[in-house]
Amino acid sequence: MQETFPSLFRFYFRSYCPNFQPVLTKEEEERIFAEYHYTGATTNIHPLLSSLINYTHPVKFSGFDVAEGNNLHFHMSSFSESTGLGYLKQCAPEFVNYNKRQLSRIYPKGARVDSSNFLPQIFWNAGCQMVALNFQTPDVYMQLNMGKFEYNAGSGYLLKPDFMRRPDRTFDPFSESPVDGVIAAHCSVRVISGQFLTDRKVGTYVEVEMYGLPTDTIRKEHRTKVIAANGLNPVYAEAPFVFRKVVLPELAVLRFAVYDENGKQLGQRILPLDGLQAGYRHISLRSDTNQTMVLSPTLFVHIVIKTYVPDELSGLVDALADPRAYLSEQKKRQEALAHMGVDDSDIVEVPAKTNAAKSKILQKTNGSAANLLNEKENPPSSARSDGNLTSTGSSKLNNEATPAPVDKFKSITAGASWKRPLARGTRADGPHHNTHLSAPPDSRKISSESTISAQFSSSMRRASMRKQDDKLQVEPIEVDDLKKDKLFAKLLKKFQKESEELKKKHQKQRDSIQKQQVCVRGFARCCGFS
Repeated sequence: MQETFPSLFRFYFRSYCPNFQPVLTKEEEERIFAEYHYTGATTNIHPLLSSLINYTHPVKFSGFDVAEGNNLHFHMSSFSESTGLGYLKQCAPEFVNYNKRQLSRIYPKGARVDSSNFLPQIFWNAGCQMVALNFQTPDVYMQLNMGKFEYNAGSGYLLKPDFMRRPDRTFDPFSESPVDGVIAAHCSVRVISGQFLTDRKVGTYVEVEMYGLPTDTIRKEHRTKVIAANGLNPVYAEAPFVFRKVVLPELAVLRFAVYDENGKQLGQRILPLDGLQAGYRHISLRSDTNQTMVLSPTLFVHIVIKTYVPDELSGLVDALADPRAYLSEQKKRQEALAHMGVDDSDIVEVPAKTNAAKSKILQKTNGSAANLLNEKENPPSSARSDGNLTSTGSSKLNNEATPAPVDKFKSITAGASWKRPLARGTRADGPHHNTHLSAPPDSRKISSESTISAQFSSSMRRASMRKQDDKLQVEPIEVDDLKKDKLFAKLLKKFQKESEELKKKHQKQRDSIQKQQVCVRGFARCCGFS
């Protein structure tokens, strides 16, 4: 057996390299082969053939801690599909660190007697360098493998992301949060039309899928409608398929697949996400074996790729990206307020969405802002309704106020009906806390009237002080009185008129755009049949 190996090796080597001149003589070659002992395989291997393999040394995997202790980068271990999934499930970060240091190979499990394949993206996410598939089966997973390694000019070598190579970084392929130092992406794909998809008169539709991390993988969700009896130039014009947040764009790939109405695949294409260019693009389709097709079918799509921004920060990002547009928007709002009769002196620059901002705005627009804020902190015991005065029950006002003459107050509030609530901290005498009293008892009348008169005089004094201290503060105006004002009615009528004109203008522009779209679709169909 040993004597046949040198002759067989020379025969096959010379058949491929006719001009090869052996460095060793036949006797030296036989002597080296006799002294060489290889115990890792069931058959003997020629020493010269074994010497050509000088990059890796296949070893049996004994554990991640053992491999880390040995720290031999040329050691390579092979894992079956099931074993690799087990290690990936139990200790994914350790598997990633192992692949930073040395090579690993994944091969299909023995139960795949039909030569089917598994999803290689699962092990690519863990950094496995060699994922072996059954090349005789051109299924989706094989197409994914060929499409991914078509990148980088088809050299077959792809550099892993930086954080999957650096020993000082830790990566979990099952993580749903963004990776440190990696900016998540936002991608949307709009399938507009297809060209020369098939020479048969059948209905067609398009599926768009994404493969990457488990949180980025989206399958069987984005599909266009079926265009019946048109395989030459169907127009889909679908709404964009949105991949809202792609955590790791460097590992993500897009898959475009065209099917007929019976579910038979007509063409497909796998493209890495970081290799795509945004804009209107024609994507040439490939066959099941990733070969160019006779009709050269293409898909006309519109691709948008941008940085992912959370919804709550979109306004801030827009302002930072285009400060001029943001300032222009603020200026438009200021002009709109001026058009409504609001002076610049009435506007106070305040931070948004704060209680202090709300209080300042109320103070400049309504003279009773202090009372409103006080009522928010100390709930009122009564309110003003139907022209009837009611007591406020505020202890703060009672302490600061000085009683006014009762007869003077009676002259102001003559004929008023009373609604007296119970003071805070007292006990109700009956089931009703608030009762209407047309003629209150004398024992309560004096105290109630004195309290209300004190509050009234205090509010009048504060109003006069506000007028003297701050010229911008005005007295509160009722809505009914405001509607009777001629200037307000004139401005309101003008605003309604301009609003109607804007609506008509918008509808006119919308109809014009729809007509243009109809013309473009008709032109596209004509170009497809020509």
